[in-house]
Amino acid sequence: MAVCSDAANCKIDRCVDRLCGRENKRMVYPVGLSMIVRDEEANIGVCLESVADLMAEIVIADTGSTDRTKEYAAKFGAKVVEFPWDDDFAAARNAGLDRMRL
Repeated sequence: MAVCSDAANCKIDRCVDRLCGRENKRMVYPVGLSMIVRDEEANIGVCLESVADLMAEIVIADTGSTDRTKEYAAKFGAKVVEFPWDDDFAAARNAGLDRMRL
């Protein structure tokens, strides 16, 4: 059995199985999610609801939504990053990944 090596200083908001840092429990490696979205109000709630309890961190790179996508994402604890779309998928992906703490 392993113990989280730095539980006292862990920067992860949520541990996947909520046992990280406790003696005689298995160590869980945190998993994060980064998504690029735009005007996904109708879908983002269902999407994030299905994974929110499994992710230690969620980052949403919003490329110019005009609906309530950002508001819905924030309700699931996602860090929302506004990134103006410039026809460069890689740049949007990297903007989201750059803001992840994992």
